[in-house]
Amino acid sequence: MKTVYKIEIYLNSNNDIDVSEPFFWCLQSCSGKEWCTENAGWEASHESAWNAAYHFYKKYKSPRRDY
Repeated sequence: MKTVYKIEIYLNSNNDIDVSEPFFWCLQSCSGKEWCTENAGWEASHESAWNAAYHFYKKYKSPRRDY
């Protein structure tokens, strides 16, 4: 079965968490009915969150790892 990946990015709205990195990202996969989190983290900007998630995908999950 083919695995599908998606990147999600959220802006933190909880004031109890460090605001220097307010963007939460996660890379998720699905090869059936349920989504599983492959990796996640916090970044300072939307762009850096996207880049971090995409970098993880390219390095560890992409079927083509010759980027």
